[in-house]
Amino acid sequence: MIVHDLHTHTPFSGCGKVTKTVLEKTIKELDEVVSSSSLMYKLVKETVLEYLQVAKERKVKVIGFTDHYGAYTNPSIYHKLKNIIEELKPDTIILVGAEVDIVDENGGTTISDETREILDYTVSGQHHYTLSYVKKPPLTSLEKTIEYIMKEIENTFKNPLIDAIGHPWVRALSYLNKNGVKMKLEDIPEEYFYKTCELAIKYNKPIQVDYRLEWEKKGHLFNGIGKVFRIIAETGCPVFYGSDTHNPRGLAENFQLTVERLKKYGFKEENFWNIILK
Repeated sequence: MIVHDLHTHTPFSGCGKVTKTVLEKTIKELDEVVSSSSLMYKLVKETVLEYLQVAKERKVKVIGFTDHYGAYTNPSIYHKLKNIIEELKPDTIILVGAEVDIVDENGGTTISDETREILDYTVSGQHHYTLSYVKKPPLTSLEKTIEYIMKEIENTFKNPLIDAIGHPWVRALSYLNKNGVKMKLEDIPEEYFYKTCELAIKYNKPIQVDYRLEWEKKGHLFNGIGKVFRIIAETGCPVFYGSDTHNPRGLAENFQLTVERLKKYGFKEENFWNIILK
């Protein structure tokens, strides 16, 4: 089993956390006035070092950084991240990807062909409905909301600029519930999870998995994750583990627990995304 985490963030994401340790070390080493760009470079470099320390502790073999790629992102951050990795020469395999906003039900994205070329892979940001340029799902009925999300997922699979689907269905629920659509994971009919897995197999694009014990408590928003995992195992759907952590201490935090839960339903390890084997 290759321990991996292919959905993580650095301070380049904007929402990526800078820990107290990283901040103190960076300030201590600054001996002259620096530009904001060079300061950010230093903060990201120290954060990557912290990720590598956690990776060593948790025996993580592959880290995938997926800083957000939005409408106003400067692609140079991915070049800079690759430069940092080249400077550090880590034993851990580090891939540089991006979490790309999906802007409408047609699977449209914010990324260009040119930027995609500099990345190792892309993960779809399937739930960024709070952004002004992202179209919102209809909130008039549960049925219309589900159909919109399914269409969005299907067309994202078809988009050649997207390599993997970031936490489909799950994260969108938080937005929906805050905006009047009271829906839990268990409320979504199984047919939509089967269709998601069929698309993953058809287009050979994995979906993100993660698991926490509290998700299966009665009344939890993500109650129903067991149903999803059963269908993943049953269909042979390709998957990858991603914590979506914005803090190094969250790296692969629930990897083992997620794998154990999947295996209870008969999941086979060879259905993990082959990018971690390359």
